[in-house]
Amino acid sequence: ADDGRSWKPEPAAGRLALAAKYSIDAVAVDGAGRRSARHSTFTTLVPEHRFIGYFKPENRSTVGTGMIVSFSFNRPIADRAAVEKAIRVTSDPVVEVSGHWF
Repeated sequence: ADDGRSWKPEPAAGRLALAAKYSIDAVAVDGAGRRSARHSTFTTLVPEHRFIGYFKPENRSTVGTGMIVSFSFNRPIADRAAVEKAIRVTSDPVVEVSGHWF
């Protein structure tokens, strides 16, 4: 903040990530010009009921013709339409992608 007493992420950065470890290095100067430095780390909330998706091949991988792109999840899917809407697969050159559930 402008007063040098607090901090928050830039608006473009959005909020802090869940279950992420952050570190901070801070230097303070008191009215007499004395400096104090501190290093600290913290971990953001680790939700008890996280929904995690895993995919293959890895992001930005180069793959061959007909390569299967697969997604698996750490828990059963309650809203398949929402998951399908949130997934985006791109390729260069552009190819048709047809999804289905196993």
